[in-house]
Parts: sequence; C-alpha cells; structure tokens
Amino acid sequence: MAILSDNLELALIKHLFKKAELSIPTGMWLGLHTGDPLDGNTGSNEISGNGYARVQVVDNDHNAFHISSSGMFSKFGFDTNDNLTNSSAIDFTEATGSWGTVSHWSLWTDATNTGSSYFLMSGSLNSGVGVASGDQFRIASGQFDITFPNRWGVGSGSVSINQSTASNLYESTTEWRRQLARRLGFINEPWGPFHGDGYDWASTYDPGSSANRTISMNRNRAWPNISLPYFGSTFQSVNDSTGSASTTTVFDNRLYLGLYRSDPGNNATAVAASASGSTGEFDGNGYARQEIIGSSTNVFGTPTTDGNGVTSITNTSAIAFPEATGNWTGSATHWGIYRGQFGTTSSTGSATQYNSSASAIYNKSKDPLITGALTTSRSVNSGDILRFGIGDFVIKLD
Repeated sequence: MAILSDNLELALIKHLFKKAELSIPTGMWLGLHTGDPLDGNTGSNEISGNGYARVQVVDNDHNAFHISSSGMFSKFGFDTNDNLTNSSAIDFTEATGSWGTVSHWSLWTDATNTGSSYFLMSGSLNSGVGVASGDQFRIASGQFDITFPNRWGVGSGSVSINQSTASNLYESTTEWRRQLARRLGFINEPWGPFHGDGYDWASTYDPGSSANRTISMNRNRAWPNISLPYFGSTFQSVNDSTGSASTTTVFDNRLYLGLYRSDPGNNATAVAASASGSTGEFDGNGYARQEIIGSSTNVFGTPTTDGNGVTSITNTSAIAFPEATGNWTGSATHWGIYRGQFGTTSSTGSATQYNSSASAIYNKSKDPLITGALTTSRSVNSGDILRFGIGDFVIKLD
C-alpha cells in the first residue's frame, strides 16, 4: 500500500470536504530510495549520483489543438478492485556506480525538486534490490501496485467514454477509486478529434446537428465529472440545443452521511438499505441521511495533521438525524459518506434515494465514497434523536 505524503493527505481531505481544490498534477516522476522516505519528510534516503535520475511515469500535459498526438502518457492502469498497477515497464538509466540496496520508492510532481509540496507518496519494495555499476533497475509490467485504502469505495462499473447521444451520460457515475486515480494524476484526460480545428477532446466548437451537439456536450462533461471534481467547479460546454458555449457546473454538489447496522466491509460497492435485519443501512422509522456538505452547508472545520502524520477533519457543527418514529432495528455501528445531488427518483445523480425501491437504479444512492466505524455503537428507539455533537465525528486519513 502506498503511503500518502503529509502534504498530499492534507490537500486531499481539503478537496473532499470543500475546503480547497486539489489540482491534477501535470506530471509524475518515480524515485528510488535506500531507506524509508518518510511521509512527512522531503525525500529522505533518495539515491543520488552514479547515473541515477527519477523516471517520468505520467505526463498529463494536454496538447490541445495538436494535429496528431496529445503528448500525454501514463504507465498506470486499473487492476483488481480498481487499484492501480503499471501497465508498461518502468526503466531507470544504467548505473554508473553502486546505488546500494533499493528498498523504497516515491512519487513526485517534479523531476528533481525535493520540496514537500512536490512529494506525493511513497512505499516499500517487496524485497531490497542491490544495484551495482552497470546494472539497470527495471520494474516489469504489472509488478508495481498501488493499493487504495480499503475504506475508499470502489463504486459501480466503469465509464465508457464514447461519442454517445444519450443525455445525462455521466450524471450517475460513481467508480470512486477510478475518480480518485484521475484526481491524483495517474490517468490521462481523454484526447482525440471530433469537430473543430483541433484534436482536443473537450472542444466548444458547434458541430451543427442536434445529435452531434449532444456528443460534444457529453465529451465536455466527461472529464470534469469523472475526475472527483471540486464542489461547485465549472467548465465550458456546448449547449445541446443552441450549439453555443456555456458555463456548466459539475454534477456532484453535496455529501450525505448515512448509518449502517454492520460493517459494510472492505472495497465497498453497493450497500443495501432495509428497515429490518442485522446488516446494511437503516431505512424507515424516520431515518434519513443527513447533508453534511451542500451549497451553503459544511459541518466540518479545517483539517489538521498531528505529530504522528495522521490527517483528520472534525465536525464543527452538530449533526442530528431526524427523531425516530419507531425503533431502528439493530445498533448504528458504521457510517458511509455519499456524494451526489439532492433529488427524487427522477434524478439519476441523486445521493438521497437510498431505499430498496431505488437502490437498484441510482449508483450515487447506493455506492458510498468512504466508510468507517463509529467510536461507540448507538441504539435508537422511538422518539430518540441520534446526534453527533461538535467534535464527535472525526474522519482520518492515515
């Protein structure tokens, strides 16, 4: 498992909880170490000299309006449970002297800089590898895995990025780990020709016909909405009615807190809801998910990183569920956070329609973004109000 740097942990939790946007890096470089780089350090124990240089493994520099090539590449793709693995070999230059025993790796947003703002994450090799003069350190395809935390939801399926004339093509998309991978910079933005003077994927050129305008609209919508966008961020899109360019806001604009009567398990996809039983999310008897982030709502304060490198965010406003109109079967032991829109069953992007009548339809209603355990289980009887006071609900990235 990769360990996020303290800087990236803080930036990611700010992005997730509407404190500050995390920009997708334009490039990524792999470094090698003879000891633990340490998540709070600026690249301790990185090899130096004797022909060593970091290797670029991702280029996200999108060459819009280029006539033949985007110029982008990534050596990463998706593996089991939408974790990451290298889809092509990673070759370092031949050593001109001893590098010692390579035991750890690191990822950076710069080829040489060791500042903390450039340090993304690090991890250890399965076993140390000695590199002598004349050797070439090489990672074969499929041998470099980056595993996301088990509590980060997988989501449903994968998006087919195509030239579709279907409306609202990406509104119901979850695939949360793939979205996180795109936000962290591992996966390139789509690129290729359709209409207009350039080959940029998201062109605002008016293609003329109604069907082609819908295709352009979907292409414009794709990347902004499937790369874990920041709440309220906007992009330029072709209007499918007029063909003119217009400013559009990303679909997801709210986070909701749900409660479970059991552990949803690792690598969660859909979590069922029912009014009875011993597993799944509560439903009925007055239960309803609570909005924790909205257009004018944010129950969280400023995230912090402690001396042990654990980044957390805590509620600075109380979170109160509705008064129970009957006993909630079982005890609340775990929680899940859902990302999407407020809406009724007419909205494919709704994160509020979680009951059994909608759970098979709305991905954002059933696929949690993150899950976790409550510090203390809670029982709720008729007339009770389950409430988390200020500072009672803490989310950690460790």
